[in-house]
Amino acid sequence: MPTKKPDLRSQTGFQQIENLGEFSMQSPVHSRTNVKSRTKTSGADFAASAPPAHAAKSPAALPCLETNNSIQSYRPTAQKASKLIIAEAVLELIQIEGIETILFGTLTFPKPVTLKEAQKAWNSAASNAIRPAILKGCRILEPHKSRQPHYHLVIATGQDVRRGFDFDAYQEARAHHWASAEGRKATRIYGASANDELREWWTFFRRLERFGFGRSEAVPIYKAGEAAAEYASKYVSDLDRPIEFRGARLYAPINWKPSTKRGFGFVESGRAWRLAVAKIAQDLGFTSEADFRREFGSNWAWGLRGTIFSIAQDIKAEHSQRAQNEAT
Repeated sequence: MPTKKPDLRSQTGFQQIENLGEFSMQSPVHSRTNVKSRTKTSGADFAASAPPAHAAKSPAALPCLETNNSIQSYRPTAQKASKLIIAEAVLELIQIEGIETILFGTLTFPKPVTLKEAQKAWNSAASNAIRPAILKGCRILEPHKSRQPHYHLVIATGQDVRRGFDFDAYQEARAHHWASAEGRKATRIYGASANDELREWWTFFRRLERFGFGRSEAVPIYKAGEAAAEYASKYVSDLDRPIEFRGARLYAPINWKPSTKRGFGFVESGRAWRLAVAKIAQDLGFTSEADFRREFGSNWAWGLRGTIFSIAQDIKAEHSQRAQNEAT
């Protein structure tokens, strides 16, 4: 009969040290001697040093510290969750409503705005115009390369807005600046190919200017459902998000509840990371975070990232194997 695992969910940090005996990791890489010896190098050498040998196949950063520079960008684990959730929601929307009814829209601002001002404009437009007009949809917040916020929409119109649309001309227009001679020519071509239903939605998007938005765009979806879903979700992962976007809601459904929700799996990475830190503390005889700061400096988590992540991967693998054994 399998031994009942201790409940670690209510324990954090060093309270979990006593329960780490079930995770049998005796690699000498994590011994007190090896970890302490790495502190003999300079701070720069320590941060740039290679991860442990057995972790070479997974040279990734810490799950909860995925940031390039604390004063430049912020890319949390929640962003990874949002990417998957958006892809699943968009794919579900296309499958339910039909690809011919879906529009991919973009709302920008004519002048620089703060995130708070952008959210105010969006809330007003969503409440007074967008929600009453569409069946279902998804809203995605993205910072432009200029760090200015703008919005992407994937909406179900309930109409065939795809029929007759010249996608080749649209791609030609995208290849040039919209104000260039080539861009204007291609725009006239795909504009002439739009059916009456699509033209009505273009008028609808232009009317959103009264809420503070500037240039807008709304086009049917050309690619298959899976490709369209991936295309929509990339807006929360391709760019480093400015630090001022920290905590902003990247994605929200409109007028429906997708079946995919938050709260699956991503918590496990943080839990494994905390258990890995506790394991190192146990090996070194540390009893508080202050011991880490005193021994390795204020950036101890970044300096030990390779070792911590390696142990976390082992913990997750062993925990998964134990769960499979108990299930059988």
